[in-house]
Amino acid sequence: MASKNPSQPSLDTPVKDLYLIGPALAKRFNKLGVNTLKDLFYLLPNRWEDRRLTPPSRLQPQTKVAIKGAVQSTQTIRSRRGLSLQILHIIYQNLPVQVVFYNQPYLIKTLKPGSQAVFWGKIDKDISGFRLEAAGYEIIQNGKPLIHSLKIVPIYPETKGLTNKQIRRVINFYLTKFASLLPPEFLPAFILTAQKYPSYPQAFFHLHAPTSTAQAQQAKQRFLFETLLVYQINTAVKQAQWRQKRPIFSLTAGIAAKLPSLIQKSSRLTLSPSQKDNLTTILTSMQAKKPMNRLLLGDVGSGKTLVAAGAACAAHLAGYQTILMTPTEVLAQQTYQKFTSYLPSDINISLHTQSNKKKGDDWHILIGTHALLFRSQPKTVGLVIIDEQHRFGVRQRTKSIDTDPTPHVLTMSATPIPRTLVLTLFGHLDVSYLEPLPDQIKNTTTHLLRPEHLAKAYQWIIDQVNQFDCRAFIVTPLIEDSAHETMKDIKAVTSLYRQLTLKFPAFSNFGLLHGRLKPKEKEQIINQFKTGQVKILISTSVIEVGIDIPQANIILIEGAERFGLAQLHQLRGRVGRLGQKSYCLLAPTKFTSSIYKRLKLLTRIHSGHQLAEWDLKLRGPGQIFGLAQHGFPKELFPLLNDIKLTHQAKLYAQKIAPQLSSYPNLQDYLNQVKIKDISFT
Repeated sequence: MASKNPSQPSLDTPVKDLYLIGPALAKRFNKLGVNTLKDLFYLLPNRWEDRRLTPPSRLQPQTKVAIKGAVQSTQTIRSRRGLSLQILHIIYQNLPVQVVFYNQPYLIKTLKPGSQAVFWGKIDKDISGFRLEAAGYEIIQNGKPLIHSLKIVPIYPETKGLTNKQIRRVINFYLTKFASLLPPEFLPAFILTAQKYPSYPQAFFHLHAPTSTAQAQQAKQRFLFETLLVYQINTAVKQAQWRQKRPIFSLTAGIAAKLPSLIQKSSRLTLSPSQKDNLTTILTSMQAKKPMNRLLLGDVGSGKTLVAAGAACAAHLAGYQTILMTPTEVLAQQTYQKFTSYLPSDINISLHTQSNKKKGDDWHILIGTHALLFRSQPKTVGLVIIDEQHRFGVRQRTKSIDTDPTPHVLTMSATPIPRTLVLTLFGHLDVSYLEPLPDQIKNTTTHLLRPEHLAKAYQWIIDQVNQFDCRAFIVTPLIEDSAHETMKDIKAVTSLYRQLTLKFPAFSNFGLLHGRLKPKEKEQIINQFKTGQVKILISTSVIEVGIDIPQANIILIEGAERFGLAQLHQLRGRVGRLGQKSYCLLAPTKFTSSIYKRLKLLTRIHSGHQLAEWDLKLRGPGQIFGLAQHGFPKELFPLLNDIKLTHQAKLYAQKIAPQLSSYPNLQDYLNQVKIKDISFT
């Protein structure tokens, strides 16, 4: 355990062992992701405030200013609303100013007449003179440097029980006394020159004690860039390692040439131009002398499964087997049914899930869930397909392909991802984009419902189902009722099911689906929904991926504000899959202006990528793929919508990676940094 003596810390010293912190305060720092002294140095401010003194000539009403002076007198008064006002009368450069605090009676004892202090806040002026509504203060004491005022002041993220003053005091102490602990500069000189970044040690002073906001921003940009560069170098190294692998087979040009027409003939489906182009690209990759490592991004309704079936068929024709892994049993079963209908009958397609385990290796294509990871695979597996790849952990994804020679790998995702995120997260993959099939998405009309219109919406859905023999989803975020204050207005799916069956006793075709049901129960409900025994399926968001019910043309999403735009778009994609006129009803529990503005985007935007870009702006990338829960560096988040800087970092990484040994300081730094990879391998 590190000593509490301030003369003996290291960069790895836990904050609980640091002088000025201790165990109680350390827990609050931990909530901000600060666990060591190094983390403390790397705590990035959200912004900076200019608290340098404002000249009297620039004291303009309704502006933020900083002033200082001696307290002349104090008084406490109570307003008609019951507020306690503490008024300090000070003189600022011969100018009388009233400084006002609210409900802080202790200040009268702290700031006694004669006290010298700096005050900051919003200034105003009336017939009695200037009046400052104070946001804060710092007492001036002889010989004690000011930390919170008379300078450009960093504003850090806070948590309960941990204030900016406490954070600044600790960072200022350790940066002043222990900056020498920081390692030497590790960025190559040509990058520092080109980007005009400060040196590594200098950047920390510019970040936490800048002389201008421009200087602070440049330092912050440097730290964000170095995080991005490290990630991209790691990606470039992995890409180079992948290029060294030997493919288990290389597809012949003859098979690649005849496959698109074979798929169209056997499936009796006409490949769209985008499907044909993507299948051709995949087959070309499988002809190379290195294993394919490709990500296929397809919006809802784009037909990724048919393209994947084509790739699996190519592997079969070359004499190799294919395994396809999906995140849920429902999706595995539906993929199995689609492959069976798409491919020639002489291809043996099998299903392997927790509840339906396939024994033996007498199959050409094996489709399953995580259960596939726990069975040994034959050495003739030539293609691995991973659907909804972000739902699998890195080790899970790697287990199926960590062989030599290596199978070709095709990962797929229907989750709309901004292209800047793709560039950052999947820089070591070849990426293909599959466009939606014509008329599948644009025929779904999206409406916003006010809470008071929900009862009418239920009746309308029942009327539509009875009249047109269609299917409808009603989705809610929770399985059981929540006691949490923020969730109490959102109906749980089990409660909603009971409520609707009682409210509409004459309608007997309600069904209930959620993630806690056993696999066989889920399969039974889905089959009943397909055949019409169940016509309105009340469900959680478990239906978001893979549920393909052609007759479904209505979806009502309750608590819609709880979902991101990309997830709502995914749910909307469950209806209108045959191109029929369909409806998506969004029913938020609250109807604030911000919720209305965000959800209104879905009524006019039908492109998943456009919605994902809006999600990135409105909710942040931590919501996309759950990056905040996957160890992805939060410092990188602000850069993910800066495509220019992302591209610059990628170019630098590609230049540095092949000659990394020429940059020993950078290599040492990379060895110290632990990157939890959320991408493919």
